[in-house]
Amino acid sequence: MAPETTGVASNVVRVRLAAGILALNRFMMTLQNKRMPLAHLKVNSDAEGTSIELGLDCPEETARRYAVLLENMEDVRELRFSGAMAGDGPPRGVSVEGLDHLVLTVADLDATTAFYERVLGMEGVVFGEGRRALEYGSGKINLHEVGREIEPKAAVPTPGSADLCFTIGQEMGDVEEHLRSNGVEVLQGPVGRTGTFGPMTSVYLRDPDGNLLELSKYEGEAPHGRGR
Repeated sequence: MAPETTGVASNVVRVRLAAGILALNRFMMTLQNKRMPLAHLKVNSDAEGTSIELGLDCPEETARRYAVLLENMEDVRELRFSGAMAGDGPPRGVSVEGLDHLVLTVADLDATTAFYERVLGMEGVVFGEGRRALEYGSGKINLHEVGREIEPKAAVPTPGSADLCFTIGQEMGDVEEHLRSNGVEVLQGPVGRTGTFGPMTSVYLRDPDGNLLELSKYEGEAPHGRGR
């Protein structure tokens, strides 16, 4: 059974699959399981494989994430993405492309910085007029000390109220050993979870303020293409 389509395409993904009905069936099941917002679906099979054109009726950033998920499928041999053209779909005043940084309100700036540097390999930095932050990969966490927050701030800035998930590249066994050697309790895991790009394995721990941290590793080759 083919996924339901709406007839209105904002973004187009063209995929070339491996030959065979099994590859096509697996691909179609993924479309159904991920509930992709299909506007149209065109399928053309020959002896060398199957060509599929998907019209996705959603914001371009969301469509790109779906495209990355499909690109990482074993049966996909080639994928091309075309973003929304001017005038296609309903007008949008804002189109979010990603998260630049987030803010944690903490009880002790030094204790928080030491924990994230020692346990998670982040780098504590100072910027602006003495403000503190943690840098990692392509992201940043700004730190506010409770009672001395930077304006404007959240309505109820509270230490220990955050729930964050970070992706990692290390094997879970090595991560568990590293946490134990640093005196950090693993609250749960390794357990299977579903992230932005598909199945992953996670462990859970807490930072000095009690924020819940999830360290996750995607199954197989790490997904790429965020923000393309």
